[in-house]
Amino acid sequence: MPSKLNLKHDMAFKSVFGADTKESQIALCSLLRSILKQPVSSVKVMNSELTSEIAKQKHPRMDLLVSFDDGRLANIEMQMVYDPEEFFYRMFYYEIRLASRQVLKEGEPYSNFHLVYQIVITDFIISPEYEDLAEQFEQRNWKGQALKYAGQLMQLIFVQLPKVPLMDVKDMSLLEKWSFFLKYFEDEGKQSIIKKVIKQEEGIAMADKIIKYMSQEWIDQLNEEFEQLSINDSIRMENARIKWAREEALQKGRELGRLEEQRNMIETLSQTMSVGQIAKALQKSTEEIHHILKDCQ
Repeated sequence: MPSKLNLKHDMAFKSVFGADTKESQIALCSLLRSILKQPVSSVKVMNSELTSEIAKQKHPRMDLLVSFDDGRLANIEMQMVYDPEEFFYRMFYYEIRLASRQVLKEGEPYSNFHLVYQIVITDFIISPEYEDLAEQFEQRNWKGQALKYAGQLMQLIFVQLPKVPLMDVKDMSLLEKWSFFLKYFEDEGKQSIIKKVIKQEEGIAMADKIIKYMSQEWIDQLNEEFEQLSINDSIRMENARIKWAREEALQKGRELGRLEEQRNMIETLSQTMSVGQIAKALQKSTEEIHHILKDCQ
């Protein structure tokens, strides 16, 4: 049986939504409309590499960078692997770099700055506290009030594909239909629902049409690349975990070594100095000195 395209691979995602075709434009606008919950009639796919004028500065290659007719910008990322120590920092860095792409001319009012969206579609749950399929973040104070005028100018939006519910297609929202399509398109056990989703939404039907135009050889190549990337990511994450565990063990070893040195020094000083004198010299409380001396016994 021919393999079906895994749309969670970023290159497959770009192939469907980033092509310069009518079908791709319809699909992309429909996807953005489902996420932003507002009308989207046309967008322009741009060069996804944000270059830097500073040597050795990180300049990320974004998955799918688009501009709206009114000047707004959006980067759409497909993410499969969750690295908790880097993920949020990287997405925020991408958002800042996307915002800095806008350059105001001399004398141009700052209010001409356009809204930017960093949209991240994940095949993992980013945090148990984020319960919804889509989670949207913007600048607010501790009371939950949006920053006046500019609070919504930079928006970070997560779509967590594992959160998509298994339900009757007629009851699905547009976002739920798209999420189900992206999550399960290649899943043979979900094809009856996928076919219903395709029939009910033009944008999804266009995405399916684009995939049908692809050769089996191209689909197999993309799927093989995806599998290899998944293996590489798993190895990278495991190596990072091992490195972290090793560094933590070394740090604990250094701390134990310093504690042992401190105990030896206090034990030596106690032969000629009172506890009060030692505490004053080492800027510690007498209770701490008594505790350390007790451990030495």
